[in-house]
Amino acid sequence: MANRTSKTRPRRTGLKNYCRKLAGVTEDIKWTDNYVFSVGGRMFATFNIDDEKEFGFLCDDDDFDLLTEEVEGVIPAPYAARLGWVKVTRDALMSNAEVKAYMAKAHRIAASKLSNKKQRELGIEPGNEPA
Repeated sequence: MANRTSKTRPRRTGLKNYCRKLAGVTEDIKWTDNYVFSVGGRMFATFNIDDEKEFGFLCDDDDFDLLTEEVEGVIPAPYAARLGWVKVTRDALMSNAEVKAYMAKAHRIAASKLSNKKQRELGIEPGNEPA
């Protein structure tokens, strides 16, 4: 997914709106300074309230390695790297389309941890494992 053809700084507002449109998503504020997006109570994306240009998301092992090793400005998320989270810093250059693809995959990873019954209740097709 790491396509460098259109290097820009991701626009946070568009990304938050994108997360809101994914199936079964809830949004709340945690730790006093983070917008947190979850599916079925499982977090998949966070946005720092105080820093408009930083956010994080859940990813699989391959994407974690790719992003943290090859994309400048993407680092292991403090306190959550061992759980597969990355932090996109203000210096990261990624297209919005690329970040949206990672956010959609983060949503699928989190949703795949839910029971089939819970997935159906949230309007998610069970067994739709991340690629």
